[in-house]
Amino acid sequence: NDLGRALNMLSMRYPSVIKDTATAALFLVDCQRLDLDPLIQPAEAVPVAFTSKKGGHEKTTISMIITSDGWLSMSARGCHEDYLGPPKCMRLEDYLSSLEENKGRPYEEIQKIAQDIKKSETEDPEAWYCVAVGKRRGGDEAVCYGGFTHEELQKAKSNRLPAASAPGNQARRRAIKHWVRDVFPECRQRMIEVTSEWMRRSEGIREAQTYIDAEYSFIE
Repeated sequence: NDLGRALNMLSMRYPSVIKDTATAALFLVDCQRLDLDPLIQPAEAVPVAFTSKKGGHEKTTISMIITSDGWLSMSARGCHEDYLGPPKCMRLEDYLSSLEENKGRPYEEIQKIAQDIKKSETEDPEAWYCVAVGKRRGGDEAVCYGGFTHEELQKAKSNRLPAASAPGNQARRRAIKHWVRDVFPECRQRMIEVTSEWMRRSEGIREAQTYIDAEYSFIE
């Protein structure tokens, strides 16, 4: 049946993360609740596992990385009547250069403005930083930011997370997910409900709860 095929595909695609049918089924249910498809290419949601071995007992919990395509699909499928397409995404420097008040300003000055913004927002003036600009039907244009610091890059490398290999894409993804949160509050509410469950499931696994908080606390 379709569910059986989906479970098998998920286990084959992520053998180091999905190790049993129950885990695969729970992950698929979470994806369905968020209108995400983890089996298409590129995937809209990727499972990530965290394990604790405290007290001689091993406990594993599964969370997910929602890709840029995933965030956009969540809003497109869940709010299809109001979805006008993805936002324009660009580096902070390019966004600042496009503003009317910065026309003719030397690029060195644009870089300095960008560094000041990055330092104020992330405490890292050299962070990767992107801007997403767009709106929903009948709404005002929203300008949303997403950054990724060098400290976060080191943590991603230590935990062997996908963000370690593409920090610029991580900043873009964060800009898009902030845009989805602000422009489509319906998606935000679903995320609040699901992430609350993830926190309960991961009780006792500090790395998992740290990851969930860092990745999704923006929705609150």
